Amino acid sequence: MGTLEMFEPIAHLAEAAGMQDALKLNDDGYSAYGFCFYVSAARAARAYEDGTTPLGPIGQLYCCVRGEKRLVSAIATYDLDWALGKCSYNEFFEDFDERLVQEAAMERPDIAEEARTRTIRKLERQINEEAYEAEKTEEKTRTKSIEMRPTIARFLYLHGPATASAFTCAQSVGGAREMENILKSLEKQGFLVSEKSPNPTYAGYGYAYTKYSLSDEAPEMLSCYEPIIVPEDLEGKILMLLTDEGPKSTRELSHIVGLSPERILKALHNLMDDGRVVAKGHSSSRRYLLEGDDRDWRPVHAYHYYPSYCDDYADDDGIPF
Repeated sequence: MGTLEMFEPIAHLAEAAGMQDALKLNDDGYSAYGFCFYVSAARAARAYEDGTTPLGPIGQLYCCVRGEKRLVSAIATYDLDWALGKCSYNEFFEDFDERLVQEAAMERPDIAEEARTRTIRKLERQINEEAYEAEKTEEKTRTKSIEMRPTIARFLYLHGPATASAFTCAQSVGGAREMENILKSLEKQGFLVSEKSPNPTYAGYGYAYTKYSLSDEAPEMLSCYEPIIVPEDLEGKILMLLTDEGPKSTRELSHIVGLSPERILKALHNLMDDGRVVAKGHSSSRRYLLEGDDRDWRPVHAYHYYPSYCDDYADDDGIPF
């Protein structure tokens, strides 16, 4: 999330008390607005040799706050690390005793209340803006996820239950974070269901080891789209995979389809004889793609495609790629 310590110039110590009250921490160490808390009230006490100071003039009062960058920057003006550079805080600033801050608030409760109200208003505006942006992003993701239902379904018909990383590496789909959001949106819509990997080896890796599959309601949701026809024959499945996901090696196709590399290789030779598929590269770098496919496919490594791939083919069994 990124934490930051910042200064807000104030004209009276009571303002620091008001900001402190607005950022009052609850039992779990957070304010009502998140990770953002009051640190101290301070004043500029010393200057550089040339008479200049890191921020304002000597004697200028500040309220120091710390927390999440998005919240702190909404209520304070100066980044303390930026202002000080490599210098020490104590070289230029002095903190006030908190008793003086509270005494100032008792003397001028009107100033303290005004500062508290102003701070709360700034934080609420920031949070409301974030909520609005999050709502817009969620709606945009939902719209795109609805458009991608046939693509996702087609992928799952070919691959079976798959992780988010597998979807991401299927080249016809977007980036990792975008893909994760789309899958979660489809799960909320009831189009997908997810299941955590039972393997404790992968615990703590988040969405990467959560497998998604089509829900029982998915076929009905797909009824308004063009029918998705998955070929029954092996050669048809290979052509479909190469069309959707670009160049593949023998082992990648073997892993996806669930048949031996030898059978995949035989089907690929038949397709090459028919002029529908071509091979590029030699030995371990050989990939198969559709004849005339000039799309700019980015390379995808098998061990990124499926986490279990390396376990399945850890030894060199001599089967060409």
